[in-house]
Amino acid sequence: MFLQWNLGDGASELDVCVYCHGFSSQKPDRVLQAAKIGPEGGTPPLKEPDFCVADMQQALSRRPSLLIVPRGKGTFRQTTSIDKATGKSTTRSYWAYHFPALLDGGLERLVRWCLDRVAEQAGRPAGSLRHRRLGIAGHSGGGSAVQGMLASRLSVDPDHVFLIDAEPSGAAAPS
Repeated sequence: MFLQWNLGDGASELDVCVYCHGFSSQKPDRVLQAAKIGPEGGTPPLKEPDFCVADMQQALSRRPSLLIVPRGKGTFRQTTSIDKATGKSTTRSYWAYHFPALLDGGLERLVRWCLDRVAEQAGRPAGSLRHRRLGIAGHSGGGSAVQGMLASRLSVDPDHVFLIDAEPSGAAAPS
């Protein structure tokens, strides 16, 4: 999991955004490496699919915020397509990520756990930080995860929902 935060001047309420990535050609242990921040907290180079993570990181500098990028459960898949004109076959390999742990109260538990870890890092007691606004974002196949969370009876309504080039639940992988 990747966390980045800005507590500002001792804030006790943070804007929280949970970002679910979707399909990737990278293995599960490497998909979050592109989102890592340099020692000065700068934005990493923008590259697919992490462009919206960089946008969220820039927002962190403006108000007390927490960005959460959970590690999805990766399933390796391959698709084969045949060019009708040439008859040539092309195989594409990728990892599809889903987030079953974020359903049925899992999102709320994740946010609480992350807020407590941030409080711990800041030398504050667990439970001392609260979310002010909650945003949920999904890119590509991560849109299915967002739709699943919204359908699973969240105990808190998100203030913002962002779907970026997202696919409806159950959609096939991109070609």
